[in-house]
Amino acid sequence: MNEPNRTAGQGKNRRRSGPWPAVRFLDVLTVIRGRFAADCLLRSLGSAPRRILDLGSGSGVVADLLRERCGGEVVCSDVADRLTRDLPFVRVSESGNLPFADRQFEAVCLIDVLHHVADQKGLIDRALRVGERLFIFEVRPGRLFRWFDQAVNRLRYGGLAPAVTARDLDDWRSFLASHGYRFSVRSVGRPSPWYPFDHLVIVIDHV
Repeated sequence: MNEPNRTAGQGKNRRRSGPWPAVRFLDVLTVIRGRFAADCLLRSLGSAPRRILDLGSGSGVVADLLRERCGGEVVCSDVADRLTRDLPFVRVSESGNLPFADRQFEAVCLIDVLHHVADQKGLIDRALRVGERLFIFEVRPGRLFRWFDQAVNRLRYGGLAPAVTARDLDDWRSFLASHGYRFSVRSVGRPSPWYPFDHLVIVIDHV
């Protein structure tokens, strides 16, 4: 088992990439989305997990909001350290085993991650090994989403792979059922009327 290899404070005041006005706009949307995702997690799981792994944590803005909402420990993990918040971090490979003990976390979060992943089942299985429950928060796909996702990846993450496997509700149900997962999936709408995308939430439990 790996302990987080970043201590609190190391992500503070890290410079953001991309043109400042565009990045600032993305920051605002990320905070709105993060609060919405955290609230959806609490409603979906029924109680606040005491230890959370945010897998594919990106800038750490959403993880910081999860910590604020849930009051427990949140560990960030990604293929590269892009944190702009003071949070523990563990680097992982794109396809390797996660360096954590079995069921080390009460909840593992994949927040707007799976649409970037070709082997979605592989990542879901690795996440379920280290967490008691898996919380998935995804945008419902559409033409505007694909354009926006590419723009965010260029501005924020320097060319992160675009969405490769975006799914809507029925497609997710069919995919998860075909692999024998014990799951629930539902549409949760959007956090405000002017916010541009609808989201869906999936919770997967151990069989």
